[in-house]
Amino acid sequence: MCIVFDKNAAPSDDIEQSVMEFLERLPTLEAKYEMIIIVFQDGAKGAYYIKCSLLASDAAELCDLNARLDANSPESLRANRELMLEKGTYLKMEKDAATGREFNDIIVEYNTDYDPDTPLKVWGGQHRISAISGARKGGRHHGFRVYFNLSKSQRSDLALISNTNIAVSSDTFDRMVEETLFGNVLREWCQTVGLLNEGEDFPDTGARSEKITVKRTRSFVVNFHLGKELGKQLGSDELDARVYEPYLATTGTTIDLKYEEVMKENDILGDEALIDVFDKLKQGHPCGF
Repeated sequence: MCIVFDKNAAPSDDIEQSVMEFLERLPTLEAKYEMIIIVFQDGAKGAYYIKCSLLASDAAELCDLNARLDANSPESLRANRELMLEKGTYLKMEKDAATGREFNDIIVEYNTDYDPDTPLKVWGGQHRISAISGARKGGRHHGFRVYFNLSKSQRSDLALISNTNIAVSSDTFDRMVEETLFGNVLREWCQTVGLLNEGEDFPDTGARSEKITVKRTRSFVVNFHLGKELGKQLGSDELDARVYEPYLATTGTTIDLKYEEVMKENDILGDEALIDVFDKLKQGHPCGF
């Protein structure tokens, strides 16, 4: 097959090799008819991708809805949202797929580093994949945008932009940004103090969950450090006489600047005082500081 790079895409031997491997392994419509494949490159993050078509029956077998931000870590947070299969919009999508609707611009990453039997890691369009999986006998081709050789930062960016046109909770974005910048540190701290059970994840929709969210945990960590700094400036009599307005960390697709500063300057997993103050608060102390 002929692979060419778009005028805005820097030629890369590694990318060309990955694209060729993909085309040889997966039964795309383009490979069947030996069509020219154009490699594009995103101008913001430099990620490479191609556009191609797959049968519903093939896509159902090859797609992985449990994509990881860190491909090399089994403990990496699951980036996709929970499927909302009872929503009216999804039920219509499922019905459309059954009657021959063809979907396009499903965003996936070709990655065989984990779960190689399902090499297409879905970053945008998990509901469409679910819908066409139920209509796999229809013989319809669906359009995919397939990314290659992504870095962790590029995956996070791709997951964010793939979901900004739908109603995604800020909790989901918080999880993605958190792991991209700081790995699993915040989650491990929550498991250490008992806010999350071992192996448990932050929720992707805090309003419907009793579990602690990324935003609330960030707020607690920031307030601890703000209180510690204030305690160095005021006497005990002044501390007790004042009313304090707690700091609430911002949420969404960007990181809270105060939280980022705290995380870069402190090791919260090794901060015994931070763990101790939380234990005191759980025991009913009015102030752990």
